[in-house]
Amino acid sequence: MSQYRSTILFGLACCGVLFSANVDPESDKLAAAVRAKDAQFWNAYNACDLTRIHEFFASDVEFYHDKGGPTIGRDALIETFKVNLCGSRGSRLRRVVVPETEAIFPLRKGNELYGAILSGEHLFYVSEPGKKEYLDGRANFTHLWLKQGGELRMTRILSFHHRPAVESVGPQEIVLSQHELEQVAGTYRSPQFGRVTVTRADGHLVLQTERGQLLLYPRTPHLFFVKERDLTFEFQTQSGKSLAMIVRERGTVVDTVPREQ
Repeated sequence: MSQYRSTILFGLACCGVLFSANVDPESDKLAAAVRAKDAQFWNAYNACDLTRIHEFFASDVEFYHDKGGPTIGRDALIETFKVNLCGSRGSRLRRVVVPETEAIFPLRKGNELYGAILSGEHLFYVSEPGKKEYLDGRANFTHLWLKQGGELRMTRILSFHHRPAVESVGPQEIVLSQHELEQVAGTYRSPQFGRVTVTRADGHLVLQTERGQLLLYPRTPHLFFVKERDLTFEFQTQSGKSLAMIVRERGTVVDTVPREQ
């Protein structure tokens, strides 16, 4: 059985506030290190910096692509990048992660953290001489990062489900009347985080706790979202009055907050 303890997050991103339960500081530290390393790798990838790219891979790295087949070993993989990524004069490929899809899973053996799996989806943009950069495709990725000699290195890479892509426009905000906003406004109480006050503003809601404030924008009359991150608030209503607020991060329920009677 996995020894990984799941972390439940209910974040207030605009205020720099993060409520958390069952946080594992050691896992969080490793996760942050892996995310930083992965971001550095993609910066080098987008810049076609083959010298820098080399340092992120284990010597026995294995890369599996659902269209191009397997590539085994660091030298072979770097050569592939040299020919395909950096080989076309004037043309460039730029990778951008889809933030709300990214997830990380620390790996343990007993009490020791030995690596992490990072997975998600990303978009690829192409620049060609004389043309405006355009969105070329979307794919899934899985990266296995392991500790080796005091360093984190990618050892296994899966690149799959390549498909056409369209520009992501994010959640669409709708217009609600002040009466509709008033129906879900009120005071809620979280068993973990105390009193949560929701008030209506000009076309949106303001969620306030003793630790900070969030602006909530309507996607439907009962579903609101935060623009800064993948965080939604769904209001359960009956007879025109809200009963509870369900908080989801990346689609996962992280808290159910009843309304005060």
